[in-house]
Amino acid sequence: FGAAFVERFLKAGRARRLRPADLVSSATAFVALATADQYRRFVFPALPVEEVVCGGGGWKNPILVRWFSEALPTRVKLVGWERYGLDGKAVEAVAFAVFALEHLEGNPVNLPSVTGAKHPCVQGRLTPA
Repeated sequence: FGAAFVERFLKAGRARRLRPADLVSSATAFVALATADQYRRFVFPALPVEEVVCGGGGWKNPILVRWFSEALPTRVKLVGWERYGLDGKAVEAVAFAVFALEHLEGNPVNLPSVTGAKHPCVQGRLTPA
């Protein structure tokens, strides 16, 4: 959500004299609920989802994972990338490597039906050393 959002969030929390632990808890709940909301609005109407594959730091946060899971329909299960033989800490790096390769090959990687873009386009910029 960006630095400006975080600053407003912290300022509002401090104005209410929330303890740091309450701010962290509120931020965690916000991330869980906002992410689940996006799945309900954009993913579930388009796809028959039975599981969501998770990774990265958020997947290591048991409270975030529990609250996210509870905000999803009961039919949807959360699993880690490790279930599919991938290191959850490396998936983002692999995705960026795939995006870089697609850029070099001139292939678009955006989905206009998802992003609202007017047309598919090659993403990123190559900056020679």
